Amino acid sequence: MVRTISDIAYIQTGIYAKSSSNGSLFYIQARHFDNNHRFKQEVKPELLQNEKLQKHILQKGDVLVAAKGYDNFAVTYSDIPKPACASSMFIVLRIINVDQILPGYLAWFINHPKTQRILSGNSKGTSLPSITKDSVAKLEIIIPSIHKQQSVLKVHALFQKERELKLKIDVLVKLKIQAQILNAIAEKS
Repeated sequence: MVRTISDIAYIQTGIYAKSSSNGSLFYIQARHFDNNHRFKQEVKPELLQNEKLQKHILQKGDVLVAAKGYDNFAVTYSDIPKPACASSMFIVLRIINVDQILPGYLAWFINHPKTQRILSGNSKGTSLPSITKDSVAKLEIIIPSIHKQQSVLKVHALFQKERELKLKIDVLVKLKIQAQILNAIAEKS
């Protein structure tokens, strides 16, 4: 089944708010993610809770889409840290029917190179390109069965693990070769 994002999720932008040293609400920003789009754990609460922020508090399963910059990555909010709001850097997608689509699958779809090319083609601005809620809302997504979505996520997780292991192997091989060269030089001296 093919649907648009606006058919399957509520869409809102993150908020712009001033930080406070004695906040009780976490303020999720792009700098809180590493190069692999994994959440860094060293985040501190930065916002004071108020009525205005209530409707922006993230729920487990919300999908955050980076709306500014050259990497429009998507991540699933797993409710850590909690409570939290997304900054205006993000577009927040809240799935209407989680029995129909998994948050992880939606994030995977948005991160897919084909979808990233579509978003990049729709971005506005030159110095800091940005995508709009409307461009995300119009994206068409193929929604297979929940079982197939789970399979996609398992295969993707294995692919990510393989990439990480290959990088570690490359580093170890380089270190081994450098050590062998150094030993060969030391023996001939």
